[in-house]
Amino acid sequence: MRKFFLRATILSVLLLILGGAFMLFLSQVRPFRPGNFVFPVQYLAERQRAALTPGATTRANYELTLLAQRIDDLVIRTGTRHELTAIRYLDLALDHASNAVALISEDDPATQAELRSRLLALVQQLESLLLTLQIVPTENPDVFQALQAKISTLALM
Repeated sequence: MRKFFLRATILSVLLLILGGAFMLFLSQVRPFRPGNFVFPVQYLAERQRAALTPGATTRANYELTLLAQRIDDLVIRTGTRHELTAIRYLDLALDHASNAVALISEDDPATQAELRSRLLALVQQLESLLLTLQIVPTENPDVFQALQAKISTLALM
């Protein structure tokens, strides 16, 4: 019986380590796109990594990188049945990135200005991308208009 508990403990620890390594891999490589079966696991890994990222500046840079990735995902998913899913995850990434940039201390104005200009560049890229959407503007106009309003507001920063 004692041998069983020892093996079960070792196996549990190994599974925990492998699971952590897999989550780190997913958050770094980001191989899946919104609409893929495994994408929610990747999203969870990205959120956990963002929460564990030390420092407001590093976290803001990571969130902006994720926002750029979600924009690329939307470009790929435009015109497919996953367009709405890509927009929803993009909307979440936009919220996380804008909140992370807003939390940057005013004690470092150069970093704050750099991160805000990076966010503004991504927002401008997103504004032009909205014109290419095919499915969501007609099938889900409320989602489309809400995203347009959010982007217009952020563009005024």
